[in-house]
Amino acid sequence: MEDNKLFLSVSKVKVFDQCKAKFSFSYIKKLPKKDWEHFIFGKFVHEILENFYAKKLSKLMLSDQKLMEFSFNDAKESWKEKITQDNIKEAELIINNFLSYIKDDCSTVLSIEKEFNINIGKIKILLRI
Repeated sequence: MEDNKLFLSVSKVKVFDQCKAKFSFSYIKKLPKKDWEHFIFGKFVHEILENFYAKKLSKLMLSDQKLMEFSFNDAKESWKEKITQDNIKEAELIINNFLSYIKDDCSTVLSIEKEFNINIGKIKILLRI
């Protein structure tokens, strides 16, 4: 822990709850772990959507289709060493379905990866959601 700060995420808390040893290996000892294809794919799609909403929140005057195209290409570039062509094709289908789904959606995204703090006694916990 840097400067006695405890950084938690929902996934870290879940791992701790499921298996204390796995938490220790992953987050304290930081042992290398195998990259599973489904995790790589999930992180790839997550990056596409995070980039998309970051661009939307920056108020770029582009269509959702164009913003998604840029976001998709940025993610492909950053994951090019790990992502397969089959994963890229599957992500394209998911993203196209997502764009169709949000086309008529009037909801507003306020933030991405929002941080907030919880104070528990002398402990301050930083969460990102």
